[in-house]
Amino acid sequence: MKKEKLILIGASTGGPGHIEKILKKLPSTLSSRVIIAQHMDALLFDSFTKRLNSISNLEILNSADELSLDSSKIIICSKTCTLENKDNDYKLVSSSKQNHTYNPTIDILFESASNFTNNFDILCILLTGIGSDGAKGMLKLKNSGAHTIAESEESAIVYGMPRSARELGAAEKILTIDNIIDEIMRFDKEYV
Repeated sequence: MKKEKLILIGASTGGPGHIEKILKKLPSTLSSRVIIAQHMDALLFDSFTKRLNSISNLEILNSADELSLDSSKIIICSKTCTLENKDNDYKLVSSSKQNHTYNPTIDILFESASNFTNNFDILCILLTGIGSDGAKGMLKLKNSGAHTIAESEESAIVYGMPRSARELGAAEKILTIDNIIDEIMRFDKEYV
């Protein structure tokens, strides 16, 4: 039986431009669900989402307190979110703990998704950013059977988070942003 495809993207410094580049390329026929965790001040998410909607072929929503994955193909986490299964409806739920180091915290999203690799075929991507957020969550996803990619130093604006993923052994592939886009397209077309 074919599993639904889920693409998780984490980014920090330099991420908005890379996310725009990815979303411009995604076709309206995309079958995968996409969840994006971009470190950002909470007050900027509405304008960021509006900007992305203006350049994308797909509808993009901000995560609310609780948002079903069926609501949109692409969801931007405006707060730290976890993926949960509520009565066979997969939802993004905002974390009750609001004093996370980052908004949103990528590790928390990735770790929560690692519980659902039997339900979804997951591609996890960690893009440019300072620090190491997302690396531990990516390792947990990889160990649970997800496909994992870290951005290469060649294209990352800041090579912190992807380097941490590489050093942890969390990334199966290290690719430039352009090759990551190619990999997303390939992943979306493949059937499991």
